[in-house]
Amino acid sequence: MSPSLRRVLSAGAATGLVLTLGAGCSWIKDPAAQRQGDPDAATEPSSTATADPTAMPTLFLSDATASFPEEDVIDAAVGTDVVLTMTAGRVVARSLPDLDTAYSLTSDDGSFTDLWVDDQARTGYTLEVRTEPGEGTEVGTQRYVVQRFDLETGEISEAAIGDVDQDPRAPAEDVTGEIAAVQDDTVVIDSSVPNSRAAHTAVAMDLRTEDVAWSARPAQVLTATSDAVVVDTGTPDEAGRIRALTLARGLTRWSALPGTLGARAIGTTDDSVLVVRTDEVFTQPTITSLDLATGAAGKPRTTDAWDWDCSPAYDIAVCTIGEPDQPGAQVVGWDVARNREAWELPTDGRFAPIVSVVTRGLVYGLLDSGQGVVLDAATGRDVAGDTGAGPVGVNYYGGVVVYSGRAVFLYAGEGDPDASAAPSASASPSSSPSASESALPSEDATTEDPGGTIDQPSGPVTPTISSP
Repeated sequence: MSPSLRRVLSAGAATGLVLTLGAGCSWIKDPAAQRQGDPDAATEPSSTATADPTAMPTLFLSDATASFPEEDVIDAAVGTDVVLTMTAGRVVARSLPDLDTAYSLTSDDGSFTDLWVDDQARTGYTLEVRTEPGEGTEVGTQRYVVQRFDLETGEISEAAIGDVDQDPRAPAEDVTGEIAAVQDDTVVIDSSVPNSRAAHTAVAMDLRTEDVAWSARPAQVLTATSDAVVVDTGTPDEAGRIRALTLARGLTRWSALPGTLGARAIGTTDDSVLVVRTDEVFTQPTITSLDLATGAAGKPRTTDAWDWDCSPAYDIAVCTIGEPDQPGAQVVGWDVARNREAWELPTDGRFAPIVSVVTRGLVYGLLDSGQGVVLDAATGRDVAGDTGAGPVGVNYYGGVVVYSGRAVFLYAGEGDPDASAAPSASASPSSSPSASESALPSEDATTEDPGGTIDQPSGPVTPTISSP
């Protein structure tokens, strides 16, 4: 989940991210329709839920939902047959279709900051970040803990833990981090002080050595390939460059585009990375293709904004330009190889949705009115409307939504047969995955008995939504 979308979801206040019901609003069509049940079990789905789905859903059933008891949910994700929720202290996995608790992973000091799922490899990753302050004016350390676990069983297969010194030029506050990329046994982290203009830190964790492989600062991670990490060394207050660092050791392979103040990666091909940036040279933001081997820059093209939030979808990157819950935001499909727009919303006759997730060639989201929609990522055409939800994670069984720190799973309905059609045949699959010292001690991450019960509140979970 992108930081900007996570901010909107945690606020739970934007009507553009809820489905309106009379005077109230919610992520699902009718929270009061959730049925009463055993307080120690998730809500049981109705008979209309798809038991053995074979296509990605384009309809979510408001009367076939399961509300999860966790509060202050930071993130949620799905695998083929599992749904996971993450709070600061716990990751809980529930198996589908029955949503029985499969396992949980815990952080003793409540420092989980990110969850990453590689469904193709049947593995998941957790990230813990904690700050150990120094004495007096001395800088402290930032501790990073990464675990790789089996999605089905929760068994932790590898873990790495290591420290990086705090940035003395940044606020002396707790840092956070997100998993920017996973390449084999290397987990690349982008770390920063929240709501700060200070430089980011790139941290590479090696699951083989169980330690930090390298760190770099200033370095905001833009993307990573099988042998390089592309970073932006600029900040809003001090210009930098785009650099490619070797994945194994963090050494500079090339640097390009001096004067960069801020940048985002739109996408990569086999031999290039496409970057949008703001800088000290051009009066407008520009989009530039960089050769991954040499850093040689193609001809820049101007654009209206540089704060693009992009997700890969085969040959097309689906990008939100601007804050997703603010007026003027755009959604574009960008052909990365040709460096040109494939489609754009809004148009004279169509609205731009707030994108909640891009997966398997489909774009899921919501309109400002609260109507759920699904688009074809390759063409931008509507696949389905009035879908019932704007999920942040989707599998064949349904989708998980997050609002105001609570998570709900909505089972898939059958919907219009034409609405679940496959994306454009012209799209080709992408290779992109589906957003130290010693191994972790057992008390830092434990696997609970799969037969354990869930503390499920009785009655429906009704979100508290502030007025916009």
